[in-house]
Amino acid sequence: MLDGAAGVEWAADNQAAIRRTVARLQQMARTYDITLDSLTEDTINLVLSGRPSPTTVRTTAT
Repeated sequence: MLDGAAGVEWAADNQAAIRRTVARLQQMARTYDITLDSLTEDTINLVLSGRPSPTTVRTTAT
């Protein structure tokens, strides 16, 4: 789940605003030479590529 303004946009399904916010985060990290966690980088790449996020399938034993 995203926090702050990005979380509001996520809840509103405003994908354009989410992509802008994520792209800005990536730009700021590059500008200030900040190394992002690999999971964060993977999430950014998924968002910017427009692919759906992977889902976790839960199974229950019967």
